[in-house]
Amino acid sequence: MIMGIISVLIGILIFASLIFKVSFTISAVIELILALIFIFDGMKIFKKIKSENLGNLIFGIILLFDLFNLFNFNASVGELILLFIGSQLLSSGLVSLFLRDLSLKYSKNYQTKNNNSFEIQTDKTLELKLDLDWNKCNITSHSEKNLQINSEYNKSIFKQKIDFKDNILNFEEKLRINSINIPERARSSIYIPYKTNAILDVQSNVSDLILDLYEINSNYVKINSKASKIHLIPSSKNDSNIDINIQVSNLILEIPSNVFVVINFIGDLTLKDLNNFIQKDDSTLVSNNFEKSQYTCKINISSEMSKISSFMS
Repeated sequence: MIMGIISVLIGILIFASLIFKVSFTISAVIELILALIFIFDGMKIFKKIKSENLGNLIFGIILLFDLFNLFNFNASVGELILLFIGSQLLSSGLVSLFLRDLSLKYSKNYQTKNNNSFEIQTDKTLELKLDLDWNKCNITSHSEKNLQINSEYNKSIFKQKIDFKDNILNFEEKLRINSINIPERARSSIYIPYKTNAILDVQSNVSDLILDLYEINSNYVKINSKASKIHLIPSSKNDSNIDINIQVSNLILEIPSNVFVVINFIGDLTLKDLNNFIQKDDSTLVSNNFEKSQYTCKINISSEMSKISSFMS
């Protein structure tokens, strides 16, 4: 866009100099081009409030004043450099003191709430594939017949993708690469009908997850997480297998009283609090509720610098 503006400007200057006999020095042309570049970049402040955009807008206007000698303003190169620095400092102070609340209010206007409901095929296994950044996500069951997803996120910071086809849900809520804000977490709630046969594949980065599978027939779950907190309740309705790969994360296992749990783990656990488990060998633990259990849950954990704890529900 900027190159297009510069091309149009140069064309106008050429026509003006040849047809209307208006003379322009090379330095004036360069200063005009720079002024327009700074002004157009500064206009982004009306889209997103940032101090550098306001500073560029102020400095672009200063260049125009200098170019056309408005109010007898005629600055040297050194003075223009100082004015550029002053413009950035002034804009930083203005945004910090007077525009911060407006910026927050403006950001909240980008807050989006989505409620999605999908009819599932009860004769087929439901597959959920989740890829989440900086998210507070709650997966649980409900008495309705449809799969329901409620989400709230700032669309200037996150990009969301929801696709449901052939009983497979793909749900992504990822941070935008060009976002430098420190955002409030996105929030998601996923409700699965009671006793639905389901498979889950969860990828999480710096997220807070509750996976309440107590009333769901989830025979297989796969979790990959980095710097996340995960509260996991295995299914109490069938035998299940869970593969977990965690890095610098906190895993909390809430064990249903009727589920016998076998944990196999490799890697480093910074801390483990598994008082209701019995150590069978160096890498295997079993829960102490074998006699009253109806189902078995096998959990394979690969860990790096993570914490695991558990309690019986």
